[in-house]
Amino acid sequence: SCAEVRCEEGKKCVVRRGRPRCVCSPECKSPRGGSGPVCGTDGRSYRSHCRLKKHACKKGSHELTVAYNGYCQ
Repeated sequence: SCAEVRCEEGKKCVVRRGRPRCVCSPECKSPRGGSGPVCGTDGRSYRSHCRLKKHACKKGSHELTVAYNGYCQ
């Protein structure tokens, strides 16, 4: 179970095949993620803050953050 599992920031514990695992937690349910487009510090545009966080989590990039709101110029 996930009762005693601590996951790093941005991840949550889920049980898969009987074992607890830490997986990326942001689930961007609305099409735009609610925040509108943002430009990441990697120079890429993301449809929302949530999508940027999800991408950063999957890549294991803790340095990737929002540079500014709106599409990258």
